[in-house]
Amino acid sequence: MPLDQTDTRGRVLVVEDDPSMRLAVEGALSIDFEVKTASNVTEALSALADDEFDVVVTDYEMPGGSGLDLMRWVETKSQM
Repeated sequence: MPLDQTDTRGRVLVVEDDPSMRLAVEGALSIDFEVKTASNVTEALSALADDEFDVVVTDYEMPGGSGLDLMRWVETKSQM
């Protein structure tokens, strides 16, 4: 679902490398939240550079980088 700048719901970024899990989480959250998805850390970093999110939900182990590394980056960015 594309993010709509006029939408007042909370914005969530879901980062999950498993397509079926990503779709399931997106479907569950999109009822109440504006959701954008990423399939890996690189895509997530790109999304975070382009948009602001209220919450990041991430898988822990993914090819190319961990969810823990991603959350460290998010924490550093939020302190700037």
